[in-house]
Amino acid sequence: MKLCRNLFGDIIKNKRVILNLSQEELVAKLNLLGLEINQSDLSRIESLKRPLYDYELYCFCKILDINIDQFISYDMTTLLSEITMK
Repeated sequence: MKLCRNLFGDIIKNKRVILNLSQEELVAKLNLLGLEINQSDLSRIESLKRPLYDYELYCFCKILDINIDQFISYDMTTLLSEITMK
């Protein structure tokens, strides 16, 4: 069984790709916002291998232009539907 360390990595990756940003470009934008993160951290977040902290989620939402309420409700809806399908 794969251990999931965060619920948002897939959404972050999908939004990054939609915005045509490389991991390095997203990291640079996050760094300018004051979030100390590197490309390795982002890769691990996107692959669900690293936890995503609340302050990091806020920064990702700001850079990726995602309303944090929509972000959380979307993922919780997806998570609940996946759980009920098992």
